[in-house]
Amino acid sequence: MTSIPLGQFIDIINKTRVSYAGTWIDSLKSGSMDAFAGLLIANLSKITSLKIGHNFINGDDILGNVLLSKVSGELPVFERLKKMSYIKRLDREVWERNQIFEYAASLFYIPTVTDMSVSMTNHPFMWPRGDPDLDCLTSLHIEWAIGSVVAEVLTLTPNLKSLSWRWIYHDSCNEELEFKILDFDQIVEVVSFVEDTLETLVLSMGVGDDDYDRLPVGMDVRGSFSGLSEFERLKELSIPMALGPSPYL
Repeated sequence: MTSIPLGQFIDIINKTRVSYAGTWIDSLKSGSMDAFAGLLIANLSKITSLKIGHNFINGDDILGNVLLSKVSGELPVFERLKKMSYIKRLDREVWERNQIFEYAASLFYIPTVTDMSVSMTNHPFMWPRGDPDLDCLTSLHIEWAIGSVVAEVLTLTPNLKSLSWRWIYHDSCNEELEFKILDFDQIVEVVSFVEDTLETLVLSMGVGDDDYDRLPVGMDVRGSFSGLSEFERLKELSIPMALGPSPYL
């Protein structure tokens, strides 16, 4: 079996001169897959598609910091990236692993991306580096985010054609990603930022980590989806059956 050239990897990390190089090297020596994944992605610049899943999204991790460095130009930037996926399941055992806003928000600064899938936590919203250029973004799948966060993104997407929005519900209202009020009028108001371009709209709800096919007991439902009738370009609409029957449409 060929041994891992650890010394060569350490040299590569040292040459990056990033502030977290020491932590990165320590993680590498301990056999952390997060550190190896960061090493793999650090120097990629020509790829057109990148998918980062649950096991590699853990809050303040090496891979997240590598992404920040690439977006800022501290490491080689993504020159041709078109499809980006950064999706995580909600971690109820270690809540800190869900604190991924900084890393998720940074991905919107990759100006070549046309298709974005992202889990977005609900911090008091502020773009970390000013408004990103989202003119190329035509398809967005966003999870966890409440309406005010989604609105901040949609106001900057003049060419968005497809939107998939999956929000979180749980019977405990003291967790920031979960809420008991389902306001259809608010949903329509948020989506109206892309009314002139939107062709496909998919709305879904999660309870914890699971898709849900009925309204949870205790959820306060308000408003209607009638405003969607004004979306002249809308061709495809997907809403859970629990949200569809009269009087909600």
